[in-house]
This record gives sequence, structure tokens and C-alpha cells, in this order.
Amino acid sequence: DDFEGLGADRAMALAASSDQTPNDLYHVLFEVSCRSFLRFDLDCQHQTDKPVSHNRTWLSFTHEITFANAARQLATRYPELWPNALLQMCCFFGRNANFLDHSVNMAAWEVTEPEQFLGNTFDSLYDHGRFEYIVAAHLVKTATAISSEIENAPDASWTPTLLAALNRFLQSPVKRRHPARSIRQALAFVAVED
Repeated sequence: DDFEGLGADRAMALAASSDQTPNDLYHVLFEVSCRSFLRFDLDCQHQTDKPVSHNRTWLSFTHEITFANAARQLATRYPELWPNALLQMCCFFGRNANFLDHSVNMAAWEVTEPEQFLGNTFDSLYDHGRFEYIVAAHLVKTATAISSEIENAPDASWTPTLLAALNRFLQSPVKRRHPARSIRQALAFVAVED
């Protein structure tokens, strides 16, 4: 809970001062990432009048999970990478901290049959019907990372949150085209140069 709501700078400072083992700290930070992923404020992806620094989509939040999975695997093999990996995790959830919807009710997205849910998720990826290959690839990458993390730590406290987050992600819209936002941000950039 100490990391909840912290921006990147404060989260990194807290992680750097921790006396936990890298693996233990990883699980703490991963739980924060799971909560962040679950609570993405869907309204953010529809805003057209904000600066570039406010551009957020589901991919901003799934990257917290996919990066953590890759980082854990590499740092387990090459322990000298743990400090960089853990600090980067703080950067990911820290930069997303202001774009959360704390009213999201985890119970509404709860997964009661994890194995069946993950099996159905993987089955659906073969006939996904997604127009853009990047979205289809990201679904595969996210589901694979989540499955890998659960397999690595099957009794972790963050598992229900992570599965609920994946459930919400799969059942929520992914806005991919942002013409109004792009135009407004481009005009604002040009106005600065004027």
C-alpha cells in the first residue's frame, strides 16, 4: 500500500530505500501494477482536449504487466538487472498513477475459475476478429505474460487482481484512432512554435 498513488520519482525513491530482497520487492511492485491495470480510467482514452502527456490507452497499462514479466525472467537469469528492472516498474505505474478510476469494483470483474478463464482467453486469440494486427499481438503478449506470472507464483496475493484486470481489459473497448486528439495536439504544438 505504500506505493499506491505515488508518481514515478517517489515510487523509485521508496523502492531504492527498501531492504527487501529483489524478488520480494518485485512481488510488491507487481501487485501495484496489477491494481493499476485493473483501474485504468476508460474515459482517458476518449479525451481529445488534453496535452500529449495525458495520452493513455489500455496499452499504457498492459505494458506494466508485460514489462514486469519480461524483467522478472531476465533478472532471475541475470541478477545484476534487478535494480534497473524494479525501478522501471516504478516508472510504469508511477506515470499512470493519475489516470486511474478508483471506483472500479474488482468484484464486478472477478474470475472464479482461473484455469478455465485463461484457457478460454487463449482459445479466443486464435479467432480474435481484430482488425489491427498490433492489437491482436498485444492480446497474445498480455495473456501470455499473465499466464507466465501466475505459473511462476500460483499462490501470489495479486493473482485475483491480475485476473480481474485481464477480464476487464478483454471486455472493454480499445480506442485505437484519435484524429480529433491528434489534430488538437498538433495545433497546440505548432502554436508554441509561432
